[in-house]
Amino acid sequence: ETLFRSAVAVVPNNAKAHLSLGNALRDGNSDERWKRALGEYQLALQLYPDYVTTRAEFATNLGSLLLDLGRPQEALDAMKLAAAVNPRWSTVQYNLGVAYAKLGLHEQAEEAWRRALELRPDDPVVRSSLSRLLIEHGRYEEGLAAAEAALARDREFVAALYNRALALHALGRLEEAVSGYERVLALPSAPEQAKQDVRRMLRELRAQPGSRLRPARLCVPGLATC
Repeated sequence: ETLFRSAVAVVPNNAKAHLSLGNALRDGNSDERWKRALGEYQLALQLYPDYVTTRAEFATNLGSLLLDLGRPQEALDAMKLAAAVNPRWSTVQYNLGVAYAKLGLHEQAEEAWRRALELRPDDPVVRSSLSRLLIEHGRYEEGLAAAEAALARDREFVAALYNRALALHALGRLEEAVSGYERVLALPSAPEQAKQDVRRMLRELRAQPGSRLRPARLCVPGLATC
């Protein structure tokens, strides 16, 4: 970041310097840094508008940043440009699906994630996001299969373990669901938000052993704000 700040100070009309500074700022984890990163991207685009129509990496980074800032429609527009430049990059298709999902365009999100899986079948993040989407729309068997496919590639992927338990719960396979929820609780890598929601689900199961799951918005990559 220090290097690229110096570069921008020396050559303020250099698009690549602003782009590089934007990338450095984007690696931070705060709205303030993300807003500053967006400002640098916008300066880079003013100096070299072709970035967004010729470089898929720039367009998808811009789209991801806009998603982080809660601007999904603008993010979708950027992701579409990235997909037009490089339609065979799985990351672009995944991020395109995330933007669609955040806008409530679930059919388009599913299509984008399935395209991402055609390009990179071993990606557990995509499979887990697809699993959650299917579960939320009552397609529990398909959601379970997608979660298990993700776990076949990463046995301790928290979101996939969580989704698998949710699908089992919804299907009435309650003992397996309880076991799945407890497995999430036992993982040191599971975020506290996930553990809180798992405890809530376990309380529901113990209170009403025969009840079926009502879909709930939980903290799963690509579908909810953590």
